[in-house]
Amino acid sequence: MTKKDVELDTLPLSKLKITGNFQQSDMNAWVHSMFPNMDEIGDKKQVELHFICSFVGTLCHMNYKEGVSDILSDSVSTLNIIKDHISQEANYRNIQIDFEWKIEKKSIERVLKLLD
Repeated sequence: MTKKDVELDTLPLSKLKITGNFQQSDMNAWVHSMFPNMDEIGDKKQVELHFICSFVGTLCHMNYKEGVSDILSDSVSTLNIIKDHISQEANYRNIQIDFEWKIEKKSIERVLKLLD
């Protein structure tokens, strides 16, 4: 188990689940448009990515495959920014997607303490 696995297991995380008729290549393109300097993802059956905000230190974990994506973060703002971006990209490509939220109130409290 790596340090980031332990941190994800111990942090209060909110979750954004995205489902729809998107291909994995669509999600790869959406992720690359949010993080343009990121290395190519390649042709994996399932993709797992970890990001750390260099400004605040919040974490974001993305796990996706064709038709479903689970995004976890201790920052609700991060999840909302990702949701807005992916929604805009999917609408542009006329791809039907749905969002499901699970907000962990303790994650909000944690981020507010980080900003204090």
